[in-house]
Amino acid sequence: MSTSALSGSDSRIARHLGLKVPTYTSLRSFIDAGEYPIFLRCAELTFAKTFESPFGFEVLLERVRHAEAVERRRANLVRALAEVELDEELSALLKDSMNEAVLEDLSLLASPSTAPEGFVAPEREALVAFVDKLRGDVRLALRLTEAFESDGVITIAASPKASPGGSQRYKELLTEATLLSEFDISSYLRLRRAERAHEVIVEFSLPVHSVQQLFGECADVPPQERESYRPVFFDFVANERVTRMVHHIRARFKRQAEDIALQAGWEQAERIIDRGQQQHLVIGLSAMTKEKAVIALTNDKSDTLRTLEIQHKDEKFAEKVKEFIGDAPISLLAIQADSRSRSFSKHLVKVLPGSKPRMVIIPMSVVKTMVREVARRPQEALLGHDARQAYLLAELAAAPRAAAFHAPHIVRAFVPCRGEINPRILDEFENTFLRALLATHGFDVNTANVDVLRLVPGLNSKDLLAERSTGRFVSLQDVESRLAWTPQSFKAAACMMRVRGGENPLDSRALHPQYYSVFNQALSQVDFDFQALLKTPKLFDRLPLAELLADSENAQGAITRIRNGVLRSKPKRLRFQGGAAKGNGGRKLETLRVGAMFKGVVKTIAEYGVFVEFGAERNGLVHVSQCAVEYIKHPEEVIKVGQEVEVRLMAVDLSSKKIRLSMLTEEQEATRDAQKKERSAGRSKGGFKRGGKGKEGNRGKRRNDYGPDPVKEKKEEFDPTNPFYKFFQANKSSK
Repeated sequence: MSTSALSGSDSRIARHLGLKVPTYTSLRSFIDAGEYPIFLRCAELTFAKTFESPFGFEVLLERVRHAEAVERRRANLVRALAEVELDEELSALLKDSMNEAVLEDLSLLASPSTAPEGFVAPEREALVAFVDKLRGDVRLALRLTEAFESDGVITIAASPKASPGGSQRYKELLTEATLLSEFDISSYLRLRRAERAHEVIVEFSLPVHSVQQLFGECADVPPQERESYRPVFFDFVANERVTRMVHHIRARFKRQAEDIALQAGWEQAERIIDRGQQQHLVIGLSAMTKEKAVIALTNDKSDTLRTLEIQHKDEKFAEKVKEFIGDAPISLLAIQADSRSRSFSKHLVKVLPGSKPRMVIIPMSVVKTMVREVARRPQEALLGHDARQAYLLAELAAAPRAAAFHAPHIVRAFVPCRGEINPRILDEFENTFLRALLATHGFDVNTANVDVLRLVPGLNSKDLLAERSTGRFVSLQDVESRLAWTPQSFKAAACMMRVRGGENPLDSRALHPQYYSVFNQALSQVDFDFQALLKTPKLFDRLPLAELLADSENAQGAITRIRNGVLRSKPKRLRFQGGAAKGNGGRKLETLRVGAMFKGVVKTIAEYGVFVEFGAERNGLVHVSQCAVEYIKHPEEVIKVGQEVEVRLMAVDLSSKKIRLSMLTEEQEATRDAQKKERSAGRSKGGFKRGGKGKEGNRGKRRNDYGPDPVKEKKEEFDPTNPFYKFFQANKSSK
């Protein structure tokens, strides 16, 4: 049992993560070798076209860490139970489960749980023995865990210590008993914040009928003393088992809520920060009151600070604004996301010269972070608080990427409820986002400032600046030879670095150096040069890359990377579309958890199944066999387009971006499978041949060897849901 349970750890983790086993093992080996995530995602040939989303890849790496920690715990438990004889059910759970709660329940086989602090033992010795036995009852623990996940409820009530403002702020969180499976996980971090501030009281519980059902299954309770054993059992469940289950459910909710919050922060930060330098005037607006505000003006041609304090009720309001701005066109108006600034901006837009400018609204958390993190420069020394705030808004809108590189904490300020998120995860989120920007747009090593250079993995920015002062870099190979690099750090840095106007024209493109050789070899076999390829991108299809990469398992992915690296000068801007499920808008596949329930809408119906939009970045497929408990020939028999349905996530394949869903609960699926087994058990398996000449022939011999003939002795059972069976039965009754 020990050997079989310990084997297959890679397949277990890969299945849990939604990866193919070779993909996971390759990823694991690269991580162990010290490769940087940005190189694995952007340049490593093995994963070409596999991990396209930088955020999704970061979430996947975090899930890998967690899954491997669970696997280590499971392996330790297997070793501890090496000498224990387990039945088939428990052995299968121990071998395959990646659920922490289930593994903790199985650990009771090695060491039963102890009495909690403050436990008051019953007076009767029989009841004490009963509780001690419950603490080591593995099957009861597993049944309770299953019941808690399906029937457990959460109740959120206002705290008696709640402040008047807090009561209003968290009013929408208050709810009566709600099933855990229906709880909006996206609100959990906000709920934690309210709970820590003593604004709400959160209670988890298991319904009485579920506990009563489990109590009725206890075989150790004397029938004549059930009433005296009942309160002891209920107290044990409430004080010892539910407490442990709440710990697991809170940890799971927190991990899922963190993923949702980080994705929301990433998408909002990408909308605002991933933009270039504005070419015209930019105005920053900071309202002090509903009638009074400060505006600041900035552009890319001057570092002079210009601010103006104005009131929209002033008779000369329009004249002052026009005199302050002049006749130059306004490209952008940046305001902070508070009601006063929003209200004042309506008056300001009416008097601005020219056409109505585009408006960008900066979250207040980002504004406060800029005021706190960005150091005052000499030209800002005479600015007051409100004037400087307006100026920082204008600077962020004018050059958002440069502002984020200068003050990296701006990025994490977009994440909602970031105070409830693990600081390590926030640090990795911040670095991943900024490095993804650098990998997408690149930077010239001969002109980049220290704000950019300090983000490059494995690079000492001071060393590069010192070396650059002695002479410009002429190629990426020159950068590698003149600075101290490890093999892993240079491969990661090469995803971001560019040398424009250097000796090698490929160094100015977004193509990683490890693809140079195969590209140059392909280019040497055609009748056009690199410049002709840039002028006529259609010529790329004539390059014999497929022949040169014929031995590679991921040739198509490599060709796509070479095409994008050589030809695409500007990256495609992503379109953000919200999903159908509340709080799950466009969730990355890496953040989905197998077994979770979602509400969705049927979008397409086919003969083999239906496609459901349930809030992920891609729609999921419900096979026709998973659309109903009974047999159906076509999904249209029970489902129609636009219908709202509840689905269960069965599997996610990250490599092919496919999602498999089911409209059946685990209980319904298990019951149906059991019924199928019962029906098939009574059917003949065949395999008997006709006997030859003689009195008995072969049939008699087989009957003597293997018992009664099943075809003769047992009547075959039919599936009552089979459409042919229904047809013949109807005709038979009508005769």
